[in-house]
Amino acid sequence: MADIQEFFLNVLSDFSGFLWGVPMIVLLFGTHLFLTFRTGVVQRHIGSAIKMTLSGSKAGGDISNFSALMVAMAATVGTGNIIGVGTAIALGGPGAVFWCWLTGVFGIATKYAEALLSVKYRYKTESGTMIGGPMVVLEKGLNLFGSSRSGVQDFQRTMDLLEENPKLSAYLENLIGGVVEVRTISDIHSAFAQDISRHFG
Repeated sequence: MADIQEFFLNVLSDFSGFLWGVPMIVLLFGTHLFLTFRTGVVQRHIGSAIKMTLSGSKAGGDISNFSALMVAMAATVGTGNIIGVGTAIALGGPGAVFWCWLTGVFGIATKYAEALLSVKYRYKTESGTMIGGPMVVLEKGLNLFGSSRSGVQDFQRTMDLLEENPKLSAYLENLIGGVVEVRTISDIHSAFAQDISRHFG
């Protein structure tokens, strides 16, 4: 039994190492570059975007531009962004910061495209609230769920389930966030410890 577990662990580890290597870099950075040129280098409008964000207008939505930015940032900046930079510096040295910045600048186009699609396919419900986001883009933009099944309804049922079961919600929240953070912090600590022992041991 232990041999089978070790075999599957090695297979998954090798696949993960391959997937998160060159293919992922090409896919992510390639998407950033493609969307940068497809949108006509949207990054050059960053000044106008900041001015519009701070204007305070609602632009036909339920919340202001600034509130929408805060919600988008809360959903975007997380453990991966914070711990990821530390891991990149620990494993790749200070030069990794340059590549983080470069990817971030080109990544603006990808984030812009995601937000644009969410706004394009959003719609108003019977109660008057706006519904948008990735599940609406998949349903209305790509018709991924077909006519017999609504992705938004599935999403709403999931939210209802979590509201009815607060213990389940709390468990999932701690499982997703806490376990990832503890594992990542542990990996970084090990990397720094090895680096320190190599230089000063």
